[in-house]
Amino acid sequence: MDNSKPYQTELSYSNGAGIACVNIFTGRLLYEHIGASIGKRDEQFIISPIYNSNFELIPNDILSKYNISINNYMSKGWKLNVHQLLFHESYSDSYFYIDERGQIHEFKKTKDNEYNDTSNLGYILKEPNYEDNFYIEISDILKNKLYFEDIVELIKQDENGEYIFISRITKIVYADGNEVIFTYSENDNKLEKICSNNSETDYINFKYNNDNLLNKIEVFNNGIEIKRLKYNYNNNNLLEYISEENKI
Repeated sequence: MDNSKPYQTELSYSNGAGIACVNIFTGRLLYEHIGASIGKRDEQFIISPIYNSNFELIPNDILSKYNISINNYMSKGWKLNVHQLLFHESYSDSYFYIDERGQIHEFKKTKDNEYNDTSNLGYILKEPNYEDNFYIEISDILKNKLYFEDIVELIKQDENGEYIFISRITKIVYADGNEVIFTYSENDNKLEKICSNNSETDYINFKYNNDNLLNKIEVFNNGIEIKRLKYNYNNNNLLEYISEENKI
């Protein structure tokens, strides 16, 4: 995993296709390409393919001891910014959040059902009370909130009953009230659809090939497909990215 921190020095480069930056301390190369968006002009939610050279590394001792392999449904080093996960380890009672860039944030308990980000970036995690709230909530200093399902998959449990489980993001609620909803397939937990404010006409579909790799993103506006992004692979390595706009 990427253990880089926002306060570490980075060198940045940009071109017509995207933005790249190199963390001087960790040597991590990060590249982001703006792929697609939904929502009104001042309320757009952007989908970005991201390359992170450290994405498959797991330097944190808590996670590495479980030998976790994360399926990001893209080739090595690549992920979508919307592919965000949350882990909880019972032994240390710690949460680990994998953010949109593939960086890891550790949360430690500060009071009942509340955890703070050890990187001091202002993230606060709240556990569900199972009465009127059944989701794990992460909020930032701007009052944006991420919601994760309580338990999606139990990764490992030992003879002492200690465990680690994984949760997936289901909703983002921004400080201005706008929402982004995530829908997953029931069989294999792959992301299928993202919509803005529960819109039935403005949404993004995600398609996968026989190797379970993301190979198509379809963008709909007012129920009409306006953009299509294609990803081609060679031996499961990302080979080509094609954007088709206003040609559907």
